[in-house]
Amino acid sequence: ISRVNQPDAIGVRTGDVNRNTVQVFTPGYVPRAFFVYKQKLDDQGRPFSLAGNTNADLLQTFEDLNGDGVIDTKDRYRTQQAAPKFILGLTSNLTSGNAYLNFTLRSFIGNYAYNNVSAGLNNYANTFTSNGNYFSNTTPLLGNEVNFVGRQAFSSYYVQDASFVRMENITVGYNFPKLGGTDGRNLGLSFSVQNAFTLSPYKGLDPEVVDGLDNNFYPRARTFNVGLSLGF
Repeated sequence: ISRVNQPDAIGVRTGDVNRNTVQVFTPGYVPRAFFVYKQKLDDQGRPFSLAGNTNADLLQTFEDLNGDGVIDTKDRYRTQQAAPKFILGLTSNLTSGNAYLNFTLRSFIGNYAYNNVSAGLNNYANTFTSNGNYFSNTTPLLGNEVNFVGRQAFSSYYVQDASFVRMENITVGYNFPKLGGTDGRNLGLSFSVQNAFTLSPYKGLDPEVVDGLDNNFYPRARTFNVGLSLGF
């Protein structure tokens, strides 16, 4: 087996969303590095997004990283990673008298996600159907934060910080003193929530997506349970 040094090799492209590959495996870089164009931002962190598909428009929108005056695949760069740098967890069981509180917290830190939902919806070309008879879905970001004319699937704007803290479950309960004296019945009440809340800067529906690709993701349900126990 021979090894060939190819410093200009891009690597193995992956991360397929709508027939666009937005990630790459390259030796010397983090696995599944996002491989996109570097988005120009204004002073408020919003993308310069008047881009159509002409080179002049693209030069106003993306950084010409190799300085050749043309925005093409040579200007795509590797940025951020899908996997978290740190995974944290905390489980606690607290009791005070007959009352108790149990909870489980989880956290990912340093992971990023490609927001394909936003990439697909937030452009003016998407707002009209092919026959122009009615509007299609978009998000409040269009017109307020982005003004893309057409879909810009390779914009680094859609590679977003997906670090999070999630309250996986929390339960509060109370065990009443025995009914009818020491030989009486035991009565307990409890209330629990699964997927209680998630704190994250991510702009999509859920920051915890497979391989960092927010694409066709079914949202996690938040469930509530009330428990009643009676012991004899």
